[in-house]
Amino acid sequence: MATKGGLTRPEGRWVPDGRAKHLVAACEASRVALGVESIDLYQLHAPDPRTPLTTSVRALAALKRDGRIRGVGLSNVSVGQIEEARGIVEIDAVQVEASFLQERWEHGVPVRCVWLKTSLEDAQVNAVARMVSCCGRLLGPEGMRAVSDPALLAPNAQFRYRRDLEPPSLAEGFTRIDEVAFERRRDPSHTARGVLLKYDGVLRIRLSRRERVFRGGF
Repeated sequence: MATKGGLTRPEGRWVPDGRAKHLVAACEASRVALGVESIDLYQLHAPDPRTPLTTSVRALAALKRDGRIRGVGLSNVSVGQIEEARGIVEIDAVQVEASFLQERWEHGVPVRCVWLKTSLEDAQVNAVARMVSCCGRLLGPEGMRAVSDPALLAPNAQFRYRRDLEPPSLAEGFTRIDEVAFERRRDPSHTARGVLLKYDGVLRIRLSRRERVFRGGF
């Protein structure tokens, strides 16, 4: 069980609050909401520029000492802030942003990239299977816009991603790149697979002794 504290939402804005009083109250509210005596991992959401980081970390250390939390974590911190916090309490987890939308990362934390390599065919089949599993049918443009799941992709989106995105490289700031082959978990009843080249409104998934038909459009 993991959660965070140290951010407030006045008028819908995200405002850091790293005061010890706030962190203790936020932790207590989380324990009540989660129905647990002790939270496995409690993370500081972000350093508060108005409060010394040492004050926030000491509050987390006290929560751990009192048994209210088992592990202390930090989010949105730099290497220097991590080292500063480690001088007070053992840090069990660190979460920083490592987005490909950023030209460079300011935090200086070493980032290992795990690249899930997959063929275009497997990526398309996986997108279709996920959509049918989540929604019970193939969705058209209107249906896709109504779905909030960011992991739900139309099969034809794979062509755009293949065209726009290149494989990761160390020049992007990664300290290491590990390539992992994608393995799709197949239903034992499926006897074959195919590539969706042209969609006419009907998708047929042939199983061992039966055929399921899904209708939709892209």
